[in-house]
Amino acid sequence: MALLDDLLADEVVFRSPAVFAPQQGRALTVRYLTSAMLVLGPSLRYISQWHDHNSAVLEFEADLGGV
Repeated sequence: MALLDDLLADEVVFRSPAVFAPQQGRALTVRYLTSAMLVLGPSLRYISQWHDHNSAVLEFEADLGGV
């Protein structure tokens, strides 16, 4: 989690099926991702990624009480 700030661009846009509108900016994105890691805990797993010259998508999965 400590590396997130250095990994993300200032103009990053966070999109999630759990959040209605896109969230813009590094600070807000770091807060969402840090919160997700704390809530989902050790079951959060990186699965894959898709990217092109304009954007990137990172796919994760987690176990939430057997779901």
